[in-house]
Parts: sequence; structure tokens; C-alpha cells
Amino acid sequence: MIQRGVAEYTNGAHITFPTAFKGTPVVVASAQLNFGAKSACAFNITSTGFDVALANLWGAVEARTYWVQWIAVGQGAVDTSLAIVTNYVNVLNWTDAGFKTPFSGEPVVIVASAQNSGIPSVAGTVDVTSTGFELCLDNYQSSGSTLAQAWTSLIAVGPGAYDPQVLIQSGSGTYSHDTHISFSKAFASNPVVVVSAQSNNTPKIASALNAIATGFNVLVIDHNGAGVSNASVQWIAVGLAP
Repeated sequence: MIQRGVAEYTNGAHITFPTAFKGTPVVVASAQLNFGAKSACAFNITSTGFDVALANLWGAVEARTYWVQWIAVGQGAVDTSLAIVTNYVNVLNWTDAGFKTPFSGEPVVIVASAQNSGIPSVAGTVDVTSTGFELCLDNYQSSGSTLAQAWTSLIAVGPGAYDPQVLIQSGSGTYSHDTHISFSKAFASNPVVVVSAQSNNTPKIASALNAIATGFNVLVIDHNGAGVSNASVQWIAVGLAP
């Protein structure tokens, strides 16, 4: 089962799934405010919902409301009214992008991860419609530079034609920066992987690197750019079934 949502939330807000999962799902989240990407992750995840942790580019919690998009994958009935569109591309910041296959309606939810030269970046999307979106990318703040472009992984879910050839895998665990994660089943080709991570219920900046049919490396840094050890990681991979 895959579920998704988009709404405005403050740090620590509880989000209830529209339908309870049969077990604990994996949740990946993205956020933005005023067209700037923010850090987001899920914690306290159960079969019925989760809490969302939000932080700015300094890693600090703000008393402000962010736009949050999330996708959850877990056990349950397949919703054949939903389509999934993915992309992995080296893209410029503030790019207006169209979906390879437009959705038949809204809401469309996108979660994104990004990296530049092996350094994770913060990614978010704005102005999401059934046909496309605008991408915003930011470095961790202490880097002192504006991010011009990055390799960005995007998974979008919305109303459309269900494709039985799509394979979705997901997982969670405790990993350190630049650790390899193997898929339980190989994809037919390289999948798209999105990642969220946190330590002590505080978001970190995370991304996948070198995603191939059998696995990927997970990158996790703090908002000072240092690699993180023993982070709580959630990931979703989407590609073609073998």
C-alpha cells in the first residue's frame, strides 16, 4: 500500500494516515516555506500515523508552519487509482519541470532527495499540479554558497493509471554516512531512491548515491556538513520489476 499527503504543519505535528496500514510503514517527507527547501522527516511512526520533524537550513526548529509532502509505503491493499512517476536528473535550481506522464488529477505529492558531488542537499517542490512542478534546492547553511544544481531524485504519486510493472521497495534502519544498503530484490534497471533521516527526532540532510538495480549508498550529514553516525533512515525505491 502507498499513501500520500500534503498540508501545512508545524514541527512535531501528528499526521494520521487516511487508512491504517497492517504494520509500521516507511515514511519519507519533503518540506518548503516561501519557495525555500527545508529539512523534514517522520518519527514515532505507527500503523496509523506519524509525527513530523521540521528544521531550517541551520538545523534549527522554527515556530513557523511549513508545507510538508509525504509518501508512506507499507503492507495493505494496493490502490489501483494511483500512478507513480519518478525521475533522477542533474537539474538546475528553480527549474520548472513537467512530469514524463501527466497525472489525471490532483493532489499530486512529490518527495525529493538531492546530492551534489556526493554531498546531500535539501530539496523541495512548489506549485505542484497534475502536469508539473517547480524544484527548489538548498545547501546546508554553513556551506556559505547558493546551490546552483544537483542530482535530484523525485517520486511523485497522484491520480492516474496504475502500472503493475512498477516495483516499490522500502526500508528503515540505523545507518551511518555513506553506508551501502542492498535491496531485498533486484530491480530490472536502476531505480529512483528517496531518503529521509533523523537523529533524536531532529531532521538531517540525506540522499541516495550510486543507486543501481541491487542497492545504493545512503548519505547523511548534519546542517554543518559533517557526516552523521547512527542516523535513523527511511528510504523508498521505485523502479521496474524484473
